Formats: sequence, structure tokens, C-alpha cells
Amino acid sequence: MLFYQEALGFRYVLRTGDIDFAIIQGVSKKPELVADLEAQLVEVGLEPVIDRTTGLQKFLLDLYEVEFLIPRTGGRDNIQLIKKYNVNAQPLPFLDILFIDPITVCLPDSTIRIPRPEALFFHKMIIAQRRKKETKKYKDLEQCQLLAEHIDHATLKTLAHGYKLGRSTIKMIRQSCAAIGFAEGTLLP
Repeated sequence: MLFYQEALGFRYVLRTGDIDFAIIQGVSKKPELVADLEAQLVEVGLEPVIDRTTGLQKFLLDLYEVEFLIPRTGGRDNIQLIKKYNVNAQPLPFLDILFIDPITVCLPDSTIRIPRPEALFFHKMIIAQRRKKETKKYKDLEQCQLLAEHIDHATLKTLAHGYKLGRSTIKMIRQSCAAIGFAEGTLLP
């Protein structure tokens, strides 16, 4: 949301110390970059920690926590080693939505590629209802409510209608739409 403030010009009070980096593999025609991200993060002061029961790797610095995510395919939930970056990544459902037509945000010292606001909105409308913790669900819906004021509805409709959805996912989207007062016709065929 911090980057969306810059790109879209709205104010959002950040309430997380999580920084998630999504990795998608095998879609670029450019030569793939290989970097030892673990070594680079340790070099700048982050401490690598691995949950021995799940294998999930996080990098900690004070109140900040860095994780790597990948799209879940075929229902596989196992933590996966991404060898070319030397990090473990957690597979998450629907993460591939975030890679549909991303945007670039130019900051004073860097440029970063982030999900198109419509893709983040669509993604969060699905996952909010999948959350086990009510606080995370509430935060997702709050972010959707804010993003709803800044998204292009035609782009959202094209994106959402081009994505295959199961019955339970459609039900989740309807629940999220009702929760934030959003017309579900933009998201559902």
C-alpha cells in the first residue's frame, strides 16, 4: 500500500512490518537474473530465520519481516527452494493474479514493479474471505475499499472476466463485495 500511495496519490496508514516479494518463474524472455538474495539481505543486516516445522524462511530486522512468495500450482503448499535466488518461498493461491499487467512506480532513488491496482483489488477480494484471522480479513477489505476509489472499472472487469473462477471463489468475491458495498457486476460475469 505504501507504493500505491505514491502511484495513486492517496494516504494509507501502514500497519505492518511484513515486506513480501513475489517471485514468478519462467515467464520472461530476458535472461534470468541470478542473485544470492539470502547473502545480500544478511549483508544489509537482516537475520535469516527458518521455521523448522514448515521450512518457511524469513528475514528479520527489528520489527520488519521479509518473505518470498510464489504462485501455488496444483494445490502444492510445500515451501520451495528457489535455487537461483537462494531463498525459500511460500506458495500462495491466486498469487498469479498479481502478475497480470503490473505497473512501474518511480521513486526518488529507485524504480519498482508492483501489481496493477485492479489486480491487487481483485486478489484481495478473493483472499479476504480465505483468511483465518479476522484482523487480516478486515485489513484486506479495508485496503479494497480504499483501492476501489482509485481503480479503473473497465480494466478490473477485463482482468476479472479473463480469470477462471470456481464456485467457491465466486462466493468469496460476493461476500467481499457485500462487505465493502462494491457492485459485484464489475468482478463477476
